[in-house]
Amino acid sequence: MRTSPHPRHEPHTILLATFNGARFLAEQLCSLSEQTDAHWRMIVSDDGSTDETRRIVETFAEHVPQEVTLIDGPKRGFAANFAHLIASAPTDHGVVLFCDQDDVWLPTHIERAVSALAGDEPTLYGARTTVTDQNLNPLGHSRLPRLPLWFSNALVQSFAGGNTMALNRAGFDLLRRATSQAPDFASHDWWMYQIVSGCGGRIIYDPVPTTLYRQHSDNLVGHNRGFTASVRRLGAFVRGDFRAQTDANLRALQANRGMLTPSARRQLDRFCAIRETNPIARTTHFATGPIRRQGVMGRVTLCLGGLAGLV
Repeated sequence: MRTSPHPRHEPHTILLATFNGARFLAEQLCSLSEQTDAHWRMIVSDDGSTDETRRIVETFAEHVPQEVTLIDGPKRGFAANFAHLIASAPTDHGVVLFCDQDDVWLPTHIERAVSALAGDEPTLYGARTTVTDQNLNPLGHSRLPRLPLWFSNALVQSFAGGNTMALNRAGFDLLRRATSQAPDFASHDWWMYQIVSGCGGRIIYDPVPTTLYRQHSDNLVGHNRGFTASVRRLGAFVRGDFRAQTDANLRALQANRGMLTPSARRQLDRFCAIRETNPIARTTHFATGPIRRQGVMGRVTLCLGGLAGLV
């Protein structure tokens, strides 16, 4: 049974970035209409789709009672599109949830996120996913984090998929303020983890899957588990993708340096210094120091990247 909208609370805000997503978008939108917590509105930023994406959104808006707003994206890639959404979100918001165009939210997705995000402290929520093939046949679950979720981990990876993430009011206000100073981050999920943990906010990981994470040939970012995912991450390191993404995030963090806790500033400075040392020193630090990625293969990849100067 759906919960009834409470007149004293602002609706939750769903931020959806789209680009040529017609192939799977209708299923995702249908899953939003089936949420147990129906007290939401949505902003869709379309980044110049040439397929039926915009028409699908417009048709959906005509058939649901919630407010759905379609805006034009900046046409500079998915990270810039999410930065545009962050800037465009209303100020009278409750919980803010981030949505991808090709997944499916399980019915209690919003309800679980809202329940976890009670309180006034800046808080970021992320959840486990059920990984599926393109036809939504389950393949397994995303990997559970083993290391503590704090800034030293956030410097080198995200902790959950952006398609599961949500922020309470204080957390989103913090994110909006930081993003206004540095809109050119590498990816919105990684950036949210960095800025909330770096500013002393709470990070909550829900071990219960709330999203069907569809794997298909057009995925910009795939899931993080298994041999294929490990090979993909290693390939990204070799191409220099990870170093370029890290450079972008470090520029964004430095632009918001004054917002970071003293501990986070020290870790940021240490990480920047380590990246400029010799290969053996870099590898030793990533093997034994506090800056680590989740999982054995994640740590191995980080050490190899440090040895090759690709971090």
